Amino acid sequence: MSEDLVVLVDDNDVQLGYRRKDDCHSVHDGIPGYHHRGLTVLVYNGRGEVLLQQRKHKVFNGVWDLAGSTHPYFRDGRQESYEEAARRCLTTEYSGLEDVAVMNSSVFVNYAAIDPLDRRYCENEFCRLVVASHEGDVQHNAENAYGHEWVTLLALRNEVAKSSSRYAPWVVDLLEEVKRRRPRELSSLA
Repeated sequence: MSEDLVVLVDDNDVQLGYRRKDDCHSVHDGIPGYHHRGLTVLVYNGRGEVLLQQRKHKVFNGVWDLAGSTHPYFRDGRQESYEEAARRCLTTEYSGLEDVAVMNSSVFVNYAAIDPLDRRYCENEFCRLVVASHEGDVQHNAENAYGHEWVTLLALRNEVAKSSSRYAPWVVDLLEEVKRRRPRELSSLA
């Protein structure tokens, strides 16, 4: 398998080049990595609940994330789309989400954060929210998550307001942006 390269971008998601994933998630002279393209997948159901996972990862380990987060990779001369990367993420991290349809959303944030548990690691991303709906059971992959749960968007917002450090920093920022923009693709969640 070839090395995982991520797409370097500016704050408007204009592509600037490629870099090794590990370089982008390492702090260099106190500066968080290289700004790169990332995505977080929000999976919701007909009861107005969103799927959360407790991350098992070397960067921001143990915090709660939405259904999953990853990057569109450049591998073997081909670059993944946001939707392809989201499908790969969901099928790697869960069983029960193999056939879910994903769609790009209008919601994105730029953020940079150093991992408070291990200050050698960081995130520095243009992070696009990708959305999917799903009815039925899911099971998380124990290699990627400590656990998962379904919660209403309102309950999630309330929990983040009380205890934001329990959540990935991109989740906090994306939820604020969802509240501000009220995207059509999430109108059923209110």
